[in-house]
Amino acid sequence: GPAGGGGAGAVGGDGVVPKGGDGGAGVANSITGSPVTYAGGGGGGVESAPSIPGGLGSNGTGGAGGGGQAGPGTTTRGNGTAGTTNTGGGAGGSSYTSGAGGSGVVLVSYQTSQITDDSSDGALESGSSIPSGYAIRKFTASGTFSIASGSGNVQYVVVGAGGGAGSDGATAGFGGGGGGAGGFLTGTKSMSAGDYTVTIGSGGTGGSNVQGTDGQSSVFDTITASGGGGGGGSQPIIPITQQTPKSQDDTEEEDFQLALAFRKDGGRVGLMEGGMPYEGGIMDLESGRQMYFLGKLVKKATRA
Repeated sequence: GPAGGGGAGAVGGDGVVPKGGDGGAGVANSITGSPVTYAGGGGGGVESAPSIPGGLGSNGTGGAGGGGQAGPGTTTRGNGTAGTTNTGGGAGGSSYTSGAGGSGVVLVSYQTSQITDDSSDGALESGSSIPSGYAIRKFTASGTFSIASGSGNVQYVVVGAGGGAGSDGATAGFGGGGGGAGGFLTGTKSMSAGDYTVTIGSGGTGGSNVQGTDGQSSVFDTITASGGGGGGGSQPIIPITQQTPKSQDDTEEEDFQLALAFRKDGGRVGLMEGGMPYEGGIMDLESGRQMYFLGKLVKKATRA
């Protein structure tokens, strides 16, 4: 089955026919004073073709942190869910129409006794959970963080946009991989008076009969969190040379090549500083090959 997208906190689940893999979990952060989870991977779409052994199966669950739910495995083939806006969540795959990745977000926290903020972009957070003496500005769209005077350490959270999910969209209904979550970065940096660029990445696109596209990076000054990778879809990722069968019985080698060509791995999470990103899950290729070969046998039987 199609695999789940990687999350910022865990790998995406492998797909095992007929179930789609679950999206990897995101990461919780308490910059606002209470925990919020970001950057969950999207779930892998269920294999929904009527000929699949074991029935329709079940769709992959989106990872905590805005990961989109995969489309349900019904005879009408439900759509995948988009990643949640401003969480960097990956989109849910589908055997029909897959979702788009969630957009990124940037949050900055600073001591009001040290820094005078005169930004016109973003919005100041409010609530009793915000630590005393601190202010938090949240950017959900691109803009500028402006410090009128003062200097000090600024804590930040930067989340890239989630990847779009893959889909089949064809009559067969073989699902698509979940989108990977956007990269998640947090830390502190010394800042002084000046204007600092903030860019919020847009989520990758999904659709019908497509591979998902990568999400865009989010940027805070010199800090860049990459967008998540798109989930695999029904479009070939390995070129195939059309061969004329020697008989009505296709060779095992040819069947395996076709299964490889339509591999639907989950997208990986955006690259993060200090290490490799969590990968998306992988499609169960052997089950995929067997499923394709079974379809060929059914086709031959109906000719008889």
